[in-house]
Amino acid sequence: MRIDKIKFNIKKAEAARDNISNIDLKPFMDNYCLSLDQIITTLAIPYLFMTVGYQQGMLKCLPYSTGLNEIEKLDGYKEKDPKKHAEAIIKHFENKVKESSSQSSALAEEEINKLLENTPPLVDAYRTLGLNTLVNSWTIFEAFSKDLWKYVLNKQPQKFINNLLKSNNRFLNEIEGINGKQISISLLSKFNFDLSNNLGDILAPKYDFTSASGIKTAYIDLLNLEKIELAFLNDKQISQLEITRHLIVHNAGIIDEDYLRRTTYKNEKLNGEITISHKDASTMINASVESVIELISLIDKKTKAVNKT
Repeated sequence: MRIDKIKFNIKKAEAARDNISNIDLKPFMDNYCLSLDQIITTLAIPYLFMTVGYQQGMLKCLPYSTGLNEIEKLDGYKEKDPKKHAEAIIKHFENKVKESSSQSSALAEEEINKLLENTPPLVDAYRTLGLNTLVNSWTIFEAFSKDLWKYVLNKQPQKFINNLLKSNNRFLNEIEGINGKQISISLLSKFNFDLSNNLGDILAPKYDFTSASGIKTAYIDLLNLEKIELAFLNDKQISQLEITRHLIVHNAGIIDEDYLRRTTYKNEKLNGEITISHKDASTMINASVESVIELISLIDKKTKAVNKT
């Protein structure tokens, strides 16, 4: 996997953030965009180091590539004034460095591409970085979905708690610390004896935010939505990212039967190493970015700005 060729739709995420009408939701997109940027930076560092190292090596060889005869032909070199003599040489080398920097950048890219394609340790290292990128992309998508859900219920409990109760009339009885109409002292003390702004934190553990289907159920119950309103979570690439992340984290990227049953990719074999191109990685990651954009837009429409306390 050529991680330097993975493309992120971070500009689209930033545009969605800037278009949010509920200002209370903007910090969620700020953090999400920052997390994306951190992933991109992590991917760029190895390539950046190799490029800079190659360019520095080229520049160190520069003085030896300039012959004495070339210097002697410079305008001002034969001037009797030592200052003009020195200025001529300095200007010459400044031009040479500038020219070399431009040329070395293209040469560096060519040489690094050869290294990445033909050096097994680098190929393995880049593959690992690429797989970690997929894991991190799913992780921030999952965390974003859960944190946003908790925030909505914490901020507007009166508006949304009835939706949850209607979705499951045994809901409250299944929460640790709550038994019928009684609430344990330990649960109350955990939230400073005020549950009014903490219902999201209390109820979120009853939902599964580690899968696209679980996230979908959580939001349908909270907002009393029709399934079609969360159709974007049915994207096959979201599902592919989910099972790929699971395989990497739980099975070191070695293909198992559960993965084979759910994958959309062809020609994958049981017990083989998962192999993903930079194009497929980009598609999966950007599917999660699109889902975040759709989700924040949906919440923006369903809620109103609430004064922060």
